[in-house]
Amino acid sequence: MRLGLFLMQDTSRSIESNRATSEVSITKLALTAGLLCLFFGCTNLQENPFPTSVKSSWVLGWVLGIMACLLAVLPIRSASSQLQRTYSSVTLAISMVGCWLPMIAFFHANHTYYWPVIGVLALTTTVGSWHSGLRAVPIGAALFLGSWFYGIVLPPSSQYPLTRQGDGIRCVLRSPNEIEFQDLAGRDISTVIDESTIETSATVGFFIRATTTARRIITLANVKARRGDRPFVAMNPAIQKPIWSRSMNLNVSVQRWPSVTACELTIPLNPLATEPISTVAAEYAISASHFSRENPKSGSLLFNFVYSRTPKVATGTASTGWVSPAHFQLTGKEYAIVDNLGHHLQPREMGSPVHPYNGGYFTEVAALVRLDSLDPKAKWIQIQIFAPEDLANNRTIFAFDRVP
Repeated sequence: MRLGLFLMQDTSRSIESNRATSEVSITKLALTAGLLCLFFGCTNLQENPFPTSVKSSWVLGWVLGIMACLLAVLPIRSASSQLQRTYSSVTLAISMVGCWLPMIAFFHANHTYYWPVIGVLALTTTVGSWHSGLRAVPIGAALFLGSWFYGIVLPPSSQYPLTRQGDGIRCVLRSPNEIEFQDLAGRDISTVIDESTIETSATVGFFIRATTTARRIITLANVKARRGDRPFVAMNPAIQKPIWSRSMNLNVSVQRWPSVTACELTIPLNPLATEPISTVAAEYAISASHFSRENPKSGSLLFNFVYSRTPKVATGTASTGWVSPAHFQLTGKEYAIVDNLGHHLQPREMGSPVHPYNGGYFTEVAALVRLDSLDPKAKWIQIQIFAPEDLANNRTIFAFDRVP
């Protein structure tokens, strides 16, 4: 009798030992899958170059993450070790992060999320962990998803068209894909703002964001309304509000031309210069060369130009004149080109501007540009350079809250 009882106890201890070993193995396997999911997530943060498609590495990461979540909650209900429960909780957190990173890249390319993965992941983590006794995990997951998606249920608070005014500029939002700018004084808007640097950013809540660069809209209605003097400009910001969101916040950032230039270089048009010309003013220098008429009948002009800055850094603190090197960095957007008739010209950059790197920041920009449709009456054009700090102090932001 005692021998039978002893054998039963020994068998029970053996089963418990095997079960504990199996649970530890499952926990280790889950943690390994979670770490692999996080690895694939971190290595696939870049946007998908082919919208609407799903990269195979993303799918592999999602499969590993969901598998890790399932394995993590399996042994928890019978587990008595607090360390094992901690490992399972960490595995769930790692898997959620690993699955979410490529989800952000997918959103940037497709303006929506891959909802099947979100649904399966949310169901697995909340229901599985709650059933297994991990109360903090579903609560944390619910708070995370709520903070991410709360903005999609907020209703619109206004209707199109919407108008904002500031710094002498009127901004009219006719739709998410059409914005108009007009100078309140009736001047040509291109003499007031830099049309090439208008930026729009849309947000749905705190975390769902979309940023685009606005482009000019050319339509017969706009051309007729301008009557040749361009008192306003219509832009297409290409904002795509997610179809599952009721509203969004939209900010429009406009770069105004500063009233003072840092350096100017005048280029004669008739005749064209055959030698390089240059000028220096304060910390700035401009040089231009290789002038040519690409098409004499159309009035197009092609030339190279380089502008640079040699900063004179003061020592001390900000209150005594010290200036951060970041203020000296050139982006290729610090210049404007005008003619003697007062027209602001829109150059077409042939390729991307070159930024030589020097001392931790960019101090020079080289560009090859083409000017189309020059006015035949123009006698010269002028390259105007503006200090980056002056440009930073001359930006106007128009905020449109909860637009449909």
